[in-house]
Formats: sequence, structure tokens, C-alpha cells
Amino acid sequence: MYHIRLDYFDNKIKVVRTFLEYDYPSKENVVNEVLLPYLQEKSFIFGGAKVEGGGIRKVEIYETKSSIDKAVENVNGTASPMMTFIPYTREGILRDELVPKVTRQLIQEVQEQIKLQKKNEQKVETKKEKQPLLFISHSSENEKIATSLVKMLRTLGFNKKNLFCSSVPGYDIPEGEDIYDTLAAKFVEYDIYVIFLLSKNYYDSVACLNEMGATWVLKAKYSTIVCPGFTVPEIKGAVNPRKMAVVLGDSKRVNGKLNQLKDHLIEFFHLPEVEDDTIWENDRNEFLKSLEDKK
Repeated sequence: MYHIRLDYFDNKIKVVRTFLEYDYPSKENVVNEVLLPYLQEKSFIFGGAKVEGGGIRKVEIYETKSSIDKAVENVNGTASPMMTFIPYTREGILRDELVPKVTRQLIQEVQEQIKLQKKNEQKVETKKEKQPLLFISHSSENEKIATSLVKMLRTLGFNKKNLFCSSVPGYDIPEGEDIYDTLAAKFVEYDIYVIFLLSKNYYDSVACLNEMGATWVLKAKYSTIVCPGFTVPEIKGAVNPRKMAVVLGDSKRVNGKLNQLKDHLIEFFHLPEVEDDTIWENDRNEFLKSLEDKK
């Protein structure tokens, strides 16, 4: 059992008042009902009164194996018959410290708990604050496809602030910066959404496979575009071959798959809906036509 004595400055009458409460059944009750609001300077009910955490002058916490009434009975029972008997009251026992005081220990525990809670909240807040970034992972041999893809995506509202593609000027790595350090930083600093442009050249590139591995490790969201000359059965590594992909060589389904990709990107990046579908369809068709021109 835990028993608490609290000295509180009552701002209304400008005096320090003493409140006592007894028989808290567990340490958790003391922590949640008294110490947390006290240390966080919040108001709470104690001794039948509303107290403000900032007005508390002193807190003393005592622990007994039994209820306060039983503790009083036990202490009074130890009085010597040769001496004048002094009946200990509940308050008398606490004031005279005839039972163990555990104030410092509990306050230190709660202070550590508060620090840990704030640290975790900061981590969550940092994660929430990450801005989304679309990363086009591709082989340099597929630069023309990547360039056409970026041109199409601009219709949805993508720009150099939320899209990165190393092959497209303005969306690439700034002059003088190390490519690998830049990519590593972006995977840490941003909420990455990856579009894989898969091809034989992609799987022949160590850098591309590193990007694929980073996406898998960070569990980043991704979509797959299969370049002309490459097929779904050839997909391997960290990319799930069972996940629906945009197959650029599949003339029957490619329009619908690109429309689905558009919807996924708009949702993830919180982009405004395209006001006129004709604009999107024209740019989508131009993208597909550019692939024909590159054959």
C-alpha cells in the first residue's frame, strides 16, 4: 500500500495546505494518478480538491505492507507500557516517518519514464515530418525511357522537390555532390516511393541492385514498370514478381495499368486530381509513343 502527503500552495487563499491520501493499492496508481500529472505540471484531484502540478511545494510517498489503519494499529502496539502511550494517527505515522519513505525512488522512475516517452514521441514526429519523394530507379541504358516517364509525371504535379531521377537534368544530383552519398541520404531523409524501370540492363547494374536492396530493407512502397524487351517472369531479387506491374510491351493492358499507377501516386503524394483526364491521357499516350520512336 502507498500513502501520500502533499503540500500545496492554494493561490486563492495564499497559503500552503497539506493534503493526505491513503491506501493506493499499487505503484501504478501512484504514478498515473499523482506523479505523472505532478511532474508534467497538470491539474488533478487529490484529497478531494483540484490541485495544479505547478503549485505543489512538497510530495512525500510512504509504503506499507498493509492498509494505513493496520499500520497505525501495529505501530501503536509497539509502544512500551513503561512509557506514556502516544496514540499514533494516520498523519502522525507519516509525519514521524515510522514507515518507509519511497518518494525519491518513485519520482526518479517516473522522470525516466517521461524522458523515454518524449524521446519516442520525437521519433514518431520526425517520421511524420518526412516529405514524400518519388525515386525513379533505372539503368543509365534506359535513360530515354526515364526521361519520357518524368515528362509524363509532371502532369500529375511532380517537380524537382518531390521527384528524383538521376538521368534527367533538374531532377538529378547537384553538381559536385557524390552520387552514392546523395542517394543514401534521400532514402533516410524522405518517405520514398520507388518506381523500378526493370530491364536486363537494370539487373546487370550493381548500383541498380543496391537501390533495389535499399528499398527492400526500408520497406519502401514501390511500383514496377517492365521495359520493352523484358518480361515479368524475368523479375527476380527483392521485387515481388507476383505484384502487378506496368508492362510497357503489353499494348492491351498498359493504358489501364498506367492509370492505376497514376491513382496510386496521387493518393501517396496527396496530389490534386487531374482536372481534365484528356490532359493525362494525351501525356500518357505521348509517353507510350516515345517508346515506339525509340525502337
